[in-house]
Amino acid sequence: MSVEAPTSTPQPAEGEAPKKRLRQSKLSTHVHVSCFDESDKLQEIDFRILQEYDCRLYKHIKYDPPSQCAHTGRLYWRTDMTRAMLQTFMRALKHGELSLSVGVSVAEALNTFKYEGVFIRIPPSRLHETKTVQDIPGGVGFEKRAERVTTVVIRTCEQVASAIACWPRLEETLDSSLTGSSQHPSASPTCCWVRFASKPHINVGSMEVATAMARKCPLWMWQGLVSMGLMHAQLVRDGVVGPKDRSEDSYRALQEAIEANFLGTLFFVRDDWTHQGIAALRKGEKFATEMKQSVLDGAPVQPTSFASPESKDEELRAYKRKCEALAYAKGCFCYMVALLGETPAIARIFAGSCCDEACRSFERAQLARALQARGIKLLKWSDDAAPRPLCFPHAWSVTDNAEPKGAMCLLSFKDAR
Repeated sequence: MSVEAPTSTPQPAEGEAPKKRLRQSKLSTHVHVSCFDESDKLQEIDFRILQEYDCRLYKHIKYDPPSQCAHTGRLYWRTDMTRAMLQTFMRALKHGELSLSVGVSVAEALNTFKYEGVFIRIPPSRLHETKTVQDIPGGVGFEKRAERVTTVVIRTCEQVASAIACWPRLEETLDSSLTGSSQHPSASPTCCWVRFASKPHINVGSMEVATAMARKCPLWMWQGLVSMGLMHAQLVRDGVVGPKDRSEDSYRALQEAIEANFLGTLFFVRDDWTHQGIAALRKGEKFATEMKQSVLDGAPVQPTSFASPESKDEELRAYKRKCEALAYAKGCFCYMVALLGETPAIARIFAGSCCDEACRSFERAQLARALQARGIKLLKWSDDAAPRPLCFPHAWSVTDNAEPKGAMCLLSFKDAR
């Protein structure tokens, strides 16, 4: 970001560098700022406001030599803020209260204020030392999130609708109702009751997260590891990683593939089949078994004695590979735990406790629109227990025995099948 002096400021002669220092008396009350994300658009700021807080930007303009714009000939000073952050900063200094611009998070604002030397919520004993900015007031009337909640809800509905549209277990259930191979009381060839399962809770006690998850290995963890294994197999086919590669680069490639998946944190739903032993899942199950066993085996013992000088290098390389494999496996377990924490609690989002008399809510309406765009019609909602509804995601259902009731919807796939 660069701060530009007003046009009335005396210009240096051609070929003459700007003076090393500009006295405060020579600066106008207002200067212009060019943000680093929009360097061609100037923002006017009040220099006197910066002086009141004696911040880093004020000292930079007061003491450091300016640069000169090659197009307009104007003088400016560079800073390190985006346009949105600069607006947040100047508005807070002027009003004495923090309010965030669109695209600015609380963490970014607090870090910027700390860097600039402007204090927020300092101890009462230091109130006489410097001017401060009040923190964002509590309450929903004051936006604090970098992303609006409605945006998160809409994205969640889109991901849930996409996951339902490509859910193998649901397709198998509908097909079995047509052929009569399975007696599912809540499904017909074109309709099915789907209940949104409650989000699993994680309790590892005093144990290490990866070790506790490897020992318990609940269904949601196992399903996630299997899907990771299938993604790893795809990366091997694409030549991105090797089949036995368990290095940091290989783990990063797997993580990036998961983050790029259009289902987001529900990526594992595409690999949820009724019969877990089918050939399509064998590579994923082999990968999941390897990750689990690596964590349960624990850290390898570093070799201290060697059979021969020739075998020393080979044994040390084998030890290094085992350490990389353990770190890789622990990373997979911890990453699945982190993804579960990021996954929205869809059972709460679509719960009927906050709906009107017609069982309508903003969240339910958004899901109906997302499903409709994929050829799936949401016929009705119910919070009463239906005979064996299909739980979504199925990997969460085994942890949901304490709450057999919950938000359920009847879906019609007549236009999609």
